[in-house]
Amino acid sequence: HYLAGQLMDAGDFGEAERLLKGALERDPRNTSLRLNLAHVYLRKGDAEKAAALFAKLVPEVPRMAQPAYHLGCALVLLGKDAEAEKAFLEALRRDSHLSQAWYALSQLRRRRGDERGAAEALSRFEKCRKLDDKINALRGVLSKNPKNVGALVELGAALLKHDKTQEALRSLSRALDFDPGNARARSLWKEAVRRAVGGRRD
Repeated sequence: HYLAGQLMDAGDFGEAERLLKGALERDPRNTSLRLNLAHVYLRKGDAEKAAALFAKLVPEVPRMAQPAYHLGCALVLLGKDAEAEKAFLEALRRDSHLSQAWYALSQLRRRRGDERGAAEALSRFEKCRKLDDKINALRGVLSKNPKNVGALVELGAALLKHDKTQEALRSLSRALDFDPGNARARSLWKEAVRRAVGGRRD
C-alpha cells in the first residue's frame, strides 16, 4: 500500500494500478487495496472506473466518510450532479466535519443554481476549516513541547468538537497525567468518556 501511495504521489498511476491489481489477485476482497485502486482511477482521471468501484465500497465501509466523498468527486466528473450531491451528503452524514465535502457541496450547488444551499454549505466549510486549522496548530505546538498541558487540553476540546472522541481522550488523559488537578481537563475528559461509552462516532 505504501509503495502504491508513493507511486501515486510521483504521478506514476499506471505502475500503481499494476501493483494494486497484482496484490488484489492474491487477496481480491481486501478493502484497503480496493480503496487504493479506486483512488488511482480517480487521480488518473478515469472517473467511470473510480465511480463504479467507490460505489461498491461505500456500503462496505459504513464508518468511513472519505469513500463517499470521493464517489461524489467521480460523479461530478461524469456530470452526474444529482448523484454526486447524494454522495457528498452521505459523506457528511458519516462525518459532519469533513470540510472538503462541504466545499465540494457548495460548489456543486452553486453550479446547479441553488445559491442558498451553496451559501449554507460554504459557511459550514469555513467553520470546519477553522477547527481543522486550530487542531493542526495545536499539534504543531505539541510536536515541539509534548508536555504543554494547556495545548493538550485545548487539543482535547477541539477534537471533541470534531467528534474525534478517542483522540480527545488520549490528549486529555496525557494532560491529566502531567496535571492531575486540572479542572478543565477533568471536565472535558469526563465528557469524552461519556461520549465513548455512548458510542459517539470517531
